[in-house]
Order: sequence, then C-alpha cells, then structure tokens
Amino acid sequence: MPDTPPVPTTLITGALGVGKTSAIRDLSLKRPPGERWVVLVNELGEVGIDGALIEGDGDDALEVAELPGGCLCCTARGPMLGRLRTVLDRLSPDRLLVEPSGVADPGRVLDDLRSLSDTTGRHALQLQATIVLIDPRAITDADRRQGPWTAQIEAAEVLVANKVDLCTGAEVRAFLEWADARFPAPQVVATTVGGELAPEWLDLPGQWKPPTPHAVHGSLARIEPAWHDETGLLPTILGEDLFRRARSGPHHETCGWRLPAHRVLGRDALLRLLLQCADRDCPWLPGGALRAKAVAHTDAGWFSFQADLDGLRVRPTAWRTDSRLELIGPRPGAGGNDWAAIDAVLQAAVLPVTP
Repeated sequence: MPDTPPVPTTLITGALGVGKTSAIRDLSLKRPPGERWVVLVNELGEVGIDGALIEGDGDDALEVAELPGGCLCCTARGPMLGRLRTVLDRLSPDRLLVEPSGVADPGRVLDDLRSLSDTTGRHALQLQATIVLIDPRAITDADRRQGPWTAQIEAAEVLVANKVDLCTGAEVRAFLEWADARFPAPQVVATTVGGELAPEWLDLPGQWKPPTPHAVHGSLARIEPAWHDETGLLPTILGEDLFRRARSGPHHETCGWRLPAHRVLGRDALLRLLLQCADRDCPWLPGGALRAKAVAHTDAGWFSFQADLDGLRVRPTAWRTDSRLELIGPRPGAGGNDWAAIDAVLQAAVLPVTP
C-alpha cells in the first residue's frame, strides 16, 4: 500500500482586522468539487467565533477545527500539533489552511508545521507559500504596524494588500513601491478588495527560511489553559443560559460571550454596541476594540458582524448553533477595559423570552 501523500498546507496570516477570515471564505467558493478542505483556526479570544464566521453551507461549506484560547506562538506546541494530528486522522483533508491569531509570530507557527512536513504517512504536511494580508495604509501609518507586523512581513511569500478600496491612490502607490523594494522578494505581490485571493497561490511552493533569530512576542508569556478567566471582573456563569469568558494576555485582553440559539438579540441594539466598541472614542475600551465580531440570532434573522475602525460589515449567515460575540481590547495596563459595562449593554440587547 503506497504512502499517503502529504497534505498541502497553507498558512494565511496578517494583523487583526486585516481580512483573513473573509479571504478564507472567498477561497472556499473556489474549492474544486469533491475536494475536502479543512481550516485550523487559532484565536486569541475564548469563544471560537472565527469558525462560525468561516463555515458556510451547501457546496461551499468548509470544515473548521478550532484552537481558541491564546495565539499559537504564545502557547506550547503540543496542543496545536495534537490538534493537527487529530484533524488529519479524522478528516483526511485534501488541503489544510491554517489561520493563526492576528498577534501570532508566523515564524514560530511555521517551525511547528515544518516538524510535520518532515514526516511521512497520514500526519505528513507539505508546506506551501505563506500568504500574508496587510492593510496597505500601514506603510505610511505607523499606528497600523502593531505587534508582530514585521515578523508577518518577513514570512510573506505571497504579500497581499487588502482593503485597497479604502485607500487613497498615494497610499496604494506607497505600498507598491515598498513591496517592490522587498528583499528577498515575495513570490507574489498583489492588491485586493474584500480578501479575494487567487486559488492558484495555494499551490505555490513554500520557500520560507527564518530570518535572523529574534525573540517571538510570546517568549515571556505564561502558558494558560484554555477557557481560563484571569480578569475576575464577572463570574463565568451569568444566568442560566449566558456565559462569558475573559483572558488577560501579555498584549491584549479579550472577552467573549455565548447565548443559546433560542435567545434572540435586538439587531439594532447589537449594531450600536459593536459600532461603539469599534470606535476610537469607545467609552469602555481605550482607543476602541482591536476586533469586534459576532454571529447572532437577531429579531431580523441570523447575521454575522465584523466591526473595526473602517466600519461595520453585516451579512446573513448559515450558522445556527448559538450566538457569539468576541471583543479584543487593549492590554489591561492601557487604561482599563470596562467589560462589566459592555456585558450590561449586551444583556440589555437580549429580548425577553416569549411564551
């Protein structure tokens, strides 16, 4: 019996809010018929919302394996490699996409993935070119170059400027000139809108080699178990059918909520909450949330929501499991995140149960 061929594996990374989830959803629409694609999603937050945002229905559905509770380069490699082996055993994918948290150093993640690319059999991976999405405005706006931005750029073999529709001509030209001067040059430099990626980029060979060694941003972070609540702001259980998870990390603080599917939220109230959280003048999060996402059962139907400083995007969703809200705020020392106030606003948006 011949050896199982290695699974083509692509890391798709970039900063928080740059459009990675939208890019993966777009790729799912271009998946060849009959192929099984699996996405391993790692989130900084605690309620695993990106899986709900990625999953589709019908022929464009992707199978999603989640690894919430901290970014991959801050946690032990064991959970990720164990999850990968489980995915390969149970799902036998034809292609694997890995979406790390937006604060992960891709070099650490690639090193861990490479440990499986050196094996044979059903756990073998074939690393393809790393795709990095960036906001082109980061070239001229230092405030957009946060966290591991430089490390992400160093790993880029396919460098894609997303959100060019929100840029001026000068900002796009600045990106193209900067990208043209990169050495070593990426295999592909492109611009796009809405996270649209060319499926043929997934077949480009991986050629990444680590740059000059440097400390990853999680080198001093404590390893915390999943679903750990460090903030102590509120009890984990809030009522009979609402729970909340919060985590303080070395760079950010996150808070997530889940509601059962039968609880309905007022759509307008949820919209106002997300827009307030994503505003620079947010009364609860200094400088506004770094990410504000939700999938929710509202009085107008089921929708997904993604809010950031560029606005709010809403679309219908096939998700029906439960309602989820995930916010990523600044680190606790940045001035204090008032999760209790946000929690009160969210609970006020939940409509009374009708008999």
